[in-house]
Amino acid sequence: MIENVLIQDNTFSETTFPVELVSISSNNRFSNAQILRNRFVGRNVSPITLCAIWNEGSPPASGNIIEDTLISENIFQENNNPAIHLNGGLNAKAMGNTIINTQIVNNLIVGNKDGIFLSGSFEGANGNRIEKTVISNNIFRDNEGPSVSISGGENLGTTGNAILDTQILNNLMTGTRRFVVIGVVGGRNGASGNRIDTVRIINNTIAENPIIDVGAAAIGVVPDIEGSVGNSIGGVTVLNTIFWDNLWGDFSGVTSDEVAFCITSQLGFVGINGNISTDPKFVNPAEGDFHLQPGSPAIDAGTSQGTPVSDLEGNARFDDPATVNTGGGEVPYYDIGCFEYHRPDVASLTIIEEGTGSGMVTSSPAGISCGPTCSGSYIQGTSVTLTAAPSSGSVFAGWSGVCSGTGDCVVTMDSDKSVTATFNLQVAQYSLTVVKVGTGDGTVTSSPAGISCGSACSEIFQKATRVKLTATANSDSIFTGWSGGGCSGTKPCQVTVDSAITITASFDKKVPHISVSPNPLPFGSVKVGKNLKKTLQIANNGTGDLSVSIGGLGGPDFSVAGSTNIMVKPKKSYKLNITFKPTSTGDKTATLVLNSNDPAATTISISLTGKGI
Repeated sequence: MIENVLIQDNTFSETTFPVELVSISSNNRFSNAQILRNRFVGRNVSPITLCAIWNEGSPPASGNIIEDTLISENIFQENNNPAIHLNGGLNAKAMGNTIINTQIVNNLIVGNKDGIFLSGSFEGANGNRIEKTVISNNIFRDNEGPSVSISGGENLGTTGNAILDTQILNNLMTGTRRFVVIGVVGGRNGASGNRIDTVRIINNTIAENPIIDVGAAAIGVVPDIEGSVGNSIGGVTVLNTIFWDNLWGDFSGVTSDEVAFCITSQLGFVGINGNISTDPKFVNPAEGDFHLQPGSPAIDAGTSQGTPVSDLEGNARFDDPATVNTGGGEVPYYDIGCFEYHRPDVASLTIIEEGTGSGMVTSSPAGISCGPTCSGSYIQGTSVTLTAAPSSGSVFAGWSGVCSGTGDCVVTMDSDKSVTATFNLQVAQYSLTVVKVGTGDGTVTSSPAGISCGSACSEIFQKATRVKLTATANSDSIFTGWSGGGCSGTKPCQVTVDSAITITASFDKKVPHISVSPNPLPFGSVKVGKNLKKTLQIANNGTGDLSVSIGGLGGPDFSVAGSTNIMVKPKKSYKLNITFKPTSTGDKTATLVLNSNDPAATTISISLTGKGI
């Protein structure tokens, strides 16, 4: 495999070798060659040839592929053969070869014997293919023979070759002196069974070609000539092309239903399918300027369906807002010919769609409906509102360029501008819902953001999003734990949203719980007049602050030391000192009453006992 060859900025004259991408054996592959900005002058052979060749006595040249070749910005001048020749195969054992995805663009081809020649095969080669060739934005001037010639097969025994999907777009072709400007021939010189299918000739200007061959036309299409039989041609389309001042006529072998929205003077075509016969009003054709004058009948007289969105010079094609539309299809209406007319007071607005999804961008005033029409032109100063609508399964991610956000984009057309609309494929989304329960309250928040519950207790997340939930209790409450969605405990909850999920967060009011020990509190025997101190432990086993006060203590023999109003924090305890000092002999008893804010035990009685001796 040979790939990524770059041939650039050279001069080739009659003393130098030509550029040839040629295989003389089998199953070779040439890929991504670029031939750029070279000058080819005065050569006796074709300056650029793509071909498979079998030489006598050698193995067959078969199964070769020449793909993705770019031939651009070259100058071809005064060469005595076609400037560019694509040949599927040469000689009898060149079989089954393919030339595909060749782009021939932005070249100047002037004063040569011929312009571009696509031939399925020569000299008995068979089964070869040339596919998806684009011939675009070239200038052909003063060549002797055809600007573009397409031949399915040459010579007796050449059979089964095919040239498929050739596009001839945005070219200027003038000054051709022999045969035709564009020729499409199924087979010649005895070739048979070759096929040409889909030749699209769109937005070209073919003008002032003084062909000297009597009866010759600008475009000639013929399946069989010079003893050939059984060759076929199908799918010829001619759109938006200017034919003007060509000596012997515009069409030969082309039917009226294959031609639409063209300027032509040929009888049988005028007045059909949008074809018109009128002076296109070129700026100065005598000096080679085939741009359109203001008021040209070619302005907005073409179709935009299936046509290039820019012209030979790379200017955007657009619907001139100051011209009455006479073209066909759907808006916008493009100009006929290779040059689009641009008013000096008109600005162009271009929409670029990006992203993994798809959608539609429309404008008000009308002019943009993207896709397929992604550019429009407006009188300077016009305010244009763009609206984006995603297709089913996509979401609109936003604007960039002169607009941002996801709402309507308003553009003031004081110059040429572009806006990018990004549509992405819609990822599956699921809801994550938090339910709060319990006697208390608090807030649950999420990371990434979306849930703040509180108020926003449900959010939609894209499938497989990892969400962290954090619970924060109010000052009078406590968070007691999660349930559902695989969450438990009181630490932050991590959940992967791969379906609709509901998670419960429990908050309870802070409540104290009083515990007193020992109860009863015995002091035993104590001499009269003496005293004995003992400790009563008051514990708070709850979650709220415990408030305790002494509600009463009967009898003179027992007393409490310290404060009578006590505060105990959760999980803490307080030691209350009680003194027994008998005033007389005998058994002594008393009841200590404690009042608390424990709702389950608002009053506790502690029995105090002792004996005076």
